[in-house]
Amino acid sequence: MFFLLHLSTVICVMIRNKKNQNPETMKNQPIPHPIAPGNVAAYDFTLSRKQLYLTCQAVTVAVSRNRSIIHVNPLMCSDSDKAHGLIAFVNNEYMLPEYAYSLGYGYQHENNFDRRRGWYPMTQLTNAHQSRLLNYHSGINVDVTSADDNFLIGLEIEKESDIILTHNKSARAVLAQSGWKLERDGSLDSNIGYEMVSPVLPLHNESVINASLKPVENLINGNASSRCGGHINISRRGLSTIQTAKLFEHSINLLYGMYPSRVRNHYCGAKTWTDIMHSGGNKYQSLALKNNRIELRIFPAVNNLEQLKWRVELMRILVSPRSYHSFHTDAEIGIINLIKNAVRPNTSLGKHLRKIYTPAKLKSMLTRTVVAARTYGNYNNYTLEHAMAIVNTL
Repeated sequence: MFFLLHLSTVICVMIRNKKNQNPETMKNQPIPHPIAPGNVAAYDFTLSRKQLYLTCQAVTVAVSRNRSIIHVNPLMCSDSDKAHGLIAFVNNEYMLPEYAYSLGYGYQHENNFDRRRGWYPMTQLTNAHQSRLLNYHSGINVDVTSADDNFLIGLEIEKESDIILTHNKSARAVLAQSGWKLERDGSLDSNIGYEMVSPVLPLHNESVINASLKPVENLINGNASSRCGGHINISRRGLSTIQTAKLFEHSINLLYGMYPSRVRNHYCGAKTWTDIMHSGGNKYQSLALKNNRIELRIFPAVNNLEQLKWRVELMRILVSPRSYHSFHTDAEIGIINLIKNAVRPNTSLGKHLRKIYTPAKLKSMLTRTVVAARTYGNYNNYTLEHAMAIVNTL
């Protein structure tokens, strides 16, 4: 009899435990996890374990019927995670930021007017828009390239748009979804400005780039003012920064011709090629030399996704092997080959330029290119006269 009673008790406990593990009953209950002695918060934004690990190694997730149960281990969260607001601490609980937003809290960045930093009720924030962004140059890096990818590209897109607040966007959620960072930028309107920073992407893998752009398409299509730019970073495995820069020695003049309003801009203006090569760490120029890459700052604001894709394709053309042998030779030959490839309608460059330029506008743009080469390049008069004669065939 005792054995039967004991067995009945065990079965009841098993049934009760099984009931507690039912996904429907688990939705709003903490789920024990070996690395999560801290508090648990439930929220409605489903993320995969891999995506969450982009933000904090101390976060794990159990998905139950399209609802996520988030575990945060405060002992494993680094100071950096907390400093960037990737982990919220509200009412003595650690949680992901989206849940904190739903409770009416936001992240306060430290600034010159308010030295506080942390999570506060929205009504106490100095700037609700800024509370949803990461710090400028947050130090969080996402790389989706492989060892087989030679040329790498990174995109920086400045925006002045209220889409962050009107669409209830959060930099932390965007980072977890896509690997893109939404950062503060002091050169933009503090109420609507932000800078989008892409993961490191494989330049010649269009499918990977398109997959990265898709989750942030509405942000890329957001408004931009004349203060905004669209910087493009390029590197090539096996080449130094100087060697990578030299790939653009001639084609930089083409970019000057394309974007004349940026040529005299303090933050991205043109310089002679000699000055660029000896600029050290000065970033305020058309082509900035970084530790492991170059940054093309001459590009103006990105107005929409299609325009951005056009620029990425332009980069592929300018660094392609065919272009390499055509453009990146002797200085005099290089600029002539660049102009020839732009004028001819059957070349990759010629076809690409004609997607956005009429013949008349193409001729005007290439005329500006030759003028820029005369002003900032190291070419003799005969070469430049030859280049202009080719332009005049249009």
